[in-house]
Amino acid sequence: MSINLRLFTLFLIMTASCIGCLATDKSLLLETISLPPGFSISLYAENVPNARS
Repeated sequence: MSINLRLFTLFLIMTASCIGCLATDKSLLLETISLPPGFSISLYAENVPNARS
C-alpha cells in the first residue's frame, strides 16, 4: 500500500472518529442510544471544566 493511500486512510479514520465530538446538542446523542425496557439515560452535568467521560 502506498504511503499516500495510508495517510488518506488514516485521515478518514480520524475524521470519522470525531463526528460525535462535533455535535452541538448533546441531548441528540442520548436519544440515539437504545436501552432495554425499564432503563433510562439523562445528562447529569455539562460544561464541567476538566471533566472526563
